Amino acid sequence: MTRRASAAVVLSSVIAAFAAHANDCAALALVKLPHVRVTDVERVEARLDVPAFCRVQGEAQPTSDSQIGFEVWLPEKDWNGRYYQLGSGGFSGSIHQPSLAAELRRGNAVAATDTGHRADSFDATWALDHPEKIVDYGYRSIRETSHAAKGLVSAYYRKPARYSYFTGCSNGGRQALMAAQRFPEDWDGILAGAPALAWTRQLATFAWLQHAFRSLPRDAALRVFREGPRDPESGEQLYFGYAADPDGDSELQLTFAEQFFRNMVHDDPAWRIERFAGVRDFELAQQRRIGDATLSQVLDAVDPDLSAFARLRGKLLMYFGWADALISPHAGVDYYERVVAHMGSAERSNGFFRLFMVPGMGHCQGGAAPHAFGQAGLVPGMRDDAEHDIRRALEAWVERGRAPERIVEAAQVLRPYKMGEQ
Repeated sequence: MTRRASAAVVLSSVIAAFAAHANDCAALALVKLPHVRVTDVERVEARLDVPAFCRVQGEAQPTSDSQIGFEVWLPEKDWNGRYYQLGSGGFSGSIHQPSLAAELRRGNAVAATDTGHRADSFDATWALDHPEKIVDYGYRSIRETSHAAKGLVSAYYRKPARYSYFTGCSNGGRQALMAAQRFPEDWDGILAGAPALAWTRQLATFAWLQHAFRSLPRDAALRVFREGPRDPESGEQLYFGYAADPDGDSELQLTFAEQFFRNMVHDDPAWRIERFAGVRDFELAQQRRIGDATLSQVLDAVDPDLSAFARLRGKLLMYFGWADALISPHAGVDYYERVVAHMGSAERSNGFFRLFMVPGMGHCQGGAAPHAFGQAGLVPGMRDDAEHDIRRALEAWVERGRAPERIVEAAQVLRPYKMGEQ
């Protein structure tokens, strides 16, 4: 089913059960959507630089152990016809309202989700003995939120969104690639920033590195880092994932690693990094069963087959900072090159997928300079146009067929990555 046909089905089914006038905020409480409950609706007056909007809160419950919270913000006037869905960082668990407000200022209808739980983004205790919540976090909340939000958009404006976009960085970048890989029919344009795409490998790398630095003298630990892990019995070189920066945020790496292995891999609230068992724990993280799938299949967004997304004329932009100390930028380069190989040529892949590598930029932003080129609503580019704002560039590619050849930020001009560049 094409995106336009899918939107028509959503629109007709919602309007059939919803006879209120357009822009009737209160009436959205009456909208009926599959396994979705609208929990609160309110009209919010304009304030400062945020225009008046309709705020809808709801929950999706696709399984008996699911509780996927979401918010949809709908501009009361001057809607531009675009729907944006925002990804979230870390282990998610909340909805960042300033980011929603930034989308309203651009005239977008926007939604975000807590991915199925309420917690600090560094806390994964919600996953302990809850495999369905892991699936919700891994990918299911993306589609549940988009279908609920698009139904509400159609009901409020009496017409569907003309274009649908997903954008996020870090775990939000992983979600963005999940959207392209699993739900290509839902999206016209996707922006994936510094995606933690090889999630199980990355967390095993964090665990391996932090275990080494806590059990060995620093010189020996650095040698382990440079050489990579080896099997303790055979001495064989092992490959977990993409190397983390040994001088990066070690406490953050430790927190993510312990939360992951404690609550998603071992289901043991007492597990600590000192118990990390190298290749055995890595393989367990990859192969642990979550329903009919493995943990890797649920969490990792590494599938290079984007042919369905390309066939549906979707457009994907990805960016990575060369100075990212949390997730190796080579993860992005590797994924891009595997997509090129799968598609058969860079020419074919460049027709729908382009990667921008940013010299000096850290994780998502920051580094040696601010590195603001519109990658998120809270870091606008120098100008609000397709040459200075990567999201405007994505919109121009989707809506006008103008492929981005460069993005200009304060200190440099970014150009699409080409095979073999470092």
